[in-house]
Amino acid sequence: MMNPGVVVPLALFGLVVIIVALQCLVKIHHQEEEARQKLLAAEMAHRQAMQELDLKLQRVRQGLP
Repeated sequence: MMNPGVVVPLALFGLVVIIVALQCLVKIHHQEEEARQKLLAAEMAHRQAMQELDLKLQRVRQGLP
């Protein structure tokens, strides 16, 4: 068997690595979520602008000011 003086520190080190990895994954997830929200807001603004331009185009085609 392995010496407990070696196994315990290795297990604690492994636990620390796992905790840090989980924290990094959570941080990355939050960054992705923020990026998705920004992209969604930009897409909605773009759609709104396109609808307004479409209405203006229809008015021009109909000869309305």
